[in-house]
Amino acid sequence: MAEQVGEIAAGATKPVRRGVQLTLFAYTGQVHCSVKNACFAALNKIANERDWAVTLNEMIGDAMLPRARNAAVSLFMASTLTDLIMVDADNYCSAADFLRLLDHDVDVVGAACRSRSEPLKWPIRWQHQPNIERSSNGLIEVDSVGSGILRISRKCIEAMIAARPDDWYVDENVSARKSYALFEYERSNNTWWGEDTTFCNRFRATGGKVWIDPDIETRHIGQVEYTASVTAWLQTLPRKIELVSPESNKVSWVQNTLSSQPQIVEADAPAMQAAE
Repeated sequence: MAEQVGEIAAGATKPVRRGVQLTLFAYTGQVHCSVKNACFAALNKIANERDWAVTLNEMIGDAMLPRARNAAVSLFMASTLTDLIMVDADNYCSAADFLRLLDHDVDVVGAACRSRSEPLKWPIRWQHQPNIERSSNGLIEVDSVGSGILRISRKCIEAMIAARPDDWYVDENVSARKSYALFEYERSNNTWWGEDTTFCNRFRATGGKVWIDPDIETRHIGQVEYTASVTAWLQTLPRKIELVSPESNKVSWVQNTLSSQPQIVEADAPAMQAAE
């Protein structure tokens, strides 16, 4: 069920430039104070520095995360807002970095959140390309990224709905009573995909691109706060990495252009899963 927490910006029906819906996903309704404080700080920063309309709501009580994410999309599409930020109840980044996500001129960009255990893993499916490298926009294109902190544009959602206009279901928890199945669990090639991977796959099928901002330091709350950035992690890895695709066991050697380590021979390079 969606719970409207409040609007922080001046409540114009149509934002002067842009408008942001930040949705917190908390099945039990419990959100760590650090996460909620970060979200309020981010929305205040966006409203005060950009004069954009901002809204914070919470998706509470739905154990089916894909359905909760689809409901958040329905609420967003019923508004005139331009950007949707999804935040899970145990993930956060700085207010400046939330704004940084909005400043990227792309339709889907995530701030990847590392695992809450060791060894460190990322919810990223890397592309089997010759290089892991920044694009000219400073981002890294990936096949998919987790939706723990994810910014999505209205244009992205419109394209996905246009591609699958009949793929919807009755949803009593949103005013439109209708949600599109953009986020779904999926099984393909003997591999189980989370709802975020399915979302990214379907957006890329429309011709869209999925990006990560590797410089954003995120925090994933478990027994401690697990803090990391993709850039800092890649800098510790060798210049040549073996990628292993989980669904096909395809192996690719790629150049890690963000590495700060000396060049080593292939036999010494560690394998890195394309998705975790």
